[in-house]
Amino acid sequence: MAKFVILSGPSCVGKGPLQKAFKYAVWRMKPEEPLHPEIGTVPIFHSREPRNGERCGGQFIFERCFGEVECKNCIGDDWKRLASHPCKSCSIYNLLPQIQPGEKINAFSKDKFIVEKVRADFQAIELEALEQTIQSGEKNLVILELFHSIAKQVKPRLLNIGVEEENITLIFISPLSKKEVSIRANRYYMGNEAEVIYREMRTKLEKRCTEKGDKLEARAAYAVIEVEDACNYDHVIVNPFGEDNLIEWGAFAQRGKDCSLTEEEIRRKEELKVGQGAAQILREFAGYCGDIYSSKVNEWLKTNVV
Repeated sequence: MAKFVILSGPSCVGKGPLQKAFKYAVWRMKPEEPLHPEIGTVPIFHSREPRNGERCGGQFIFERCFGEVECKNCIGDDWKRLASHPCKSCSIYNLLPQIQPGEKINAFSKDKFIVEKVRADFQAIELEALEQTIQSGEKNLVILELFHSIAKQVKPRLLNIGVEEENITLIFISPLSKKEVSIRANRYYMGNEAEVIYREMRTKLEKRCTEKGDKLEARAAYAVIEVEDACNYDHVIVNPFGEDNLIEWGAFAQRGKDCSLTEEEIRRKEELKVGQGAAQILREFAGYCGDIYSSKVNEWLKTNVV
């Protein structure tokens, strides 16, 4: 039976580079590779636009790809089934392109999908695909990166279809420790911890250079709700570096195309190595995935920490 690791956390907190570094350390899976035969994947549907380096297929199915055979972001055959049938019976599927982003995903059958709107975007996971991953029995590890409101619904679904609780781990990635939030709140914001989280995530989102205006504000504001819910997860990993920190994450970092870089960042963005801080986060995450993965990550880190 596969082990399911459900990963959640605020936008830009660093879930992406953590997974990329983990997969490279264990399987030498390069950041641009969407799939690997030894790791299970359940496609997640997104209404947002693909970010720099993201492609449709495997873990990500973007709404813009639905029905677009020529879409340059689509690769492989897997997306064809997934992109063609969710809205096939919905009249909204054939509406003009000017419909609002997310409307196609929101039209998915709620009997077949878990659909949620979070941070001004829609996300969905197909229940049939989830069950197929379990029934195949071919994978030892499945990592699902989900909105926190979907993550909490997936665990009971997995339990209902026979996955043992010990094989389900919910991990929350937080930008700051509870202690650090409390210290900053008392020192600068008259005890207002929500303001600390909002400002921290707003700064990280601005540095990533992938969202602007209302979308950036929505993601920063929603981070407060997400962090408050961290107590309902099995484990909380603190990642103060976010996902744009090239010094810590190297080639695994997520940076927008328009961001200016220092000389050191330019050098690091091509290196498949991590910094001391990111290495500790990677060790912690691997430990929650299982002993075999922890061993492989620790072995890789012996020669790949800068």
